[in-house]
Amino acid sequence: MAKAWSGIVLTTGSLAAIVSMGLGATFNLPHYEEQTLHLSRPATSSPWGLASRQLPVLPLTVSVSTGDSSVPPRVLAQTVEMIQAVSIGVIHKNMGTLPLQPAEFLLYGSPAGYIQAVAAVFPKSEVTSATGQTAGFTFHSEVVIPVYLYSNDAYLANTLTHEMTHVTLNQDSLGKQLPTWLNEGFAWYNGMQAEAQISVAQETNLSNILLKGVDIARANGQLLPLTATEQDVLHHNAQYNLEFFDYLAVNNLISKYGLQKFRQFLANVHGEGVEGSFLKTFAISLGQYERSFYQSYEGVHQF
Repeated sequence: MAKAWSGIVLTTGSLAAIVSMGLGATFNLPHYEEQTLHLSRPATSSPWGLASRQLPVLPLTVSVSTGDSSVPPRVLAQTVEMIQAVSIGVIHKNMGTLPLQPAEFLLYGSPAGYIQAVAAVFPKSEVTSATGQTAGFTFHSEVVIPVYLYSNDAYLANTLTHEMTHVTLNQDSLGKQLPTWLNEGFAWYNGMQAEAQISVAQETNLSNILLKGVDIARANGQLLPLTATEQDVLHHNAQYNLEFFDYLAVNNLISKYGLQKFRQFLANVHGEGVEGSFLKTFAISLGQYERSFYQSYEGVHQF
């Protein structure tokens, strides 16, 4: 589960809502693990299969479908194009792989449709909260996107790539093993690169806005460590973007050691475990890095 049911709710071109929420959500709690989404689709649903014609040597299967009848055909086509032109390339470059099993994107064009999707996954008591605080989520290999929230190509590319990162990690059984900050931070890393491909200016603007929020939290003594638990987060009522701080930690790690080293770390998790692979790859323990990054945050803008 992403921290505090995080998500960005985007209104008509405005960034005002981006305060304490992240891009989408991914769920790893035990009571979600064995479930499968069974969402009804309208008879007019139009699936788009993306085979491996863009990258013929890679066994990629992605489908994009409408989850309700209110998704405009142009939005469906735009989403397919975005995945083909941006998300696939970013994830392949940064992870060295792509989803090896079917990955399904379900688009919802109305709040009512999205509520239905949320209700299929979240506990009943949390449906209202989750609907209002997420702008998409990943469930194993299925990604649910409320496209009515996105009027901006750059933000859509960010979210699509962010969520496909979670799918790829989930299929490699890494999603449940990685600490939240590594899981969410790397999804943000890929998402921000995708956004920059569409608009460097918008990616920079988003970064600056979120950095200001983190700076204010740090100045007020409200900045949570990377190791904060879900309970810590829920009771903290943070007024900054928690997942963006995760992104800063991952971005620093990759900037310092290189993307190849980060990919090596991920590849060795199955054999060495997260802590063993981290220590072997970066010559610093996971706990040491978490503490040192948090303590030295004053220099984060230089990373």
